[in-house]
Amino acid sequence: MKAGAPNTLVDRVLQDPDNDLIQMVCAFQETPDAVWHIDRHVLDPTEPVIVDPAFLLSACAAGLSLLRKWSSQRAVLADQGIVISEPYLIIDDEWLAAEPKAPPPHVYICITAGEEELSVGHEPDHRNKLVFPAPVAELLTENETFYRISGVFEDEPGAWLIKIKKAPVS
Repeated sequence: MKAGAPNTLVDRVLQDPDNDLIQMVCAFQETPDAVWHIDRHVLDPTEPVIVDPAFLLSACAAGLSLLRKWSSQRAVLADQGIVISEPYLIIDDEWLAAEPKAPPPHVYICITAGEEELSVGHEPDHRNKLVFPAPVAELLTENETFYRISGVFEDEPGAWLIKIKKAPVS
């Protein structure tokens, strides 16, 4: 491995220039596009899942790290004349079950030229008491919240969505 090369999945995700929200916003501003929907996986979704609990957990940790990075960068970009949705991490049920074709954890964010274009939202599933699966739950901080969404179709797997809680207004 080269000197200075990232050696963990978290490092690789955070140091990947494609995961820099500031650069994405600059690129967006140079286009005539009204909206960009960005859904960044921490691993290549075409690769088979490595069925190893430590690996599965490290991918969740990488997703949380990217969520935190984008949330911090979003705050810095607040006065850029564009609207940036709150980012959220998606961890699909299939990933937690280590299914062979499971999508890896991914972080979603929307960049738009106007509030009317901002169409980000999922309906939480309130049918069941929510208990976030351990050991992923141990990665969360008190500043993060989660909720569950059901699959679109009957018997389709759902997912867990994690967001950064909004700071209280003083």
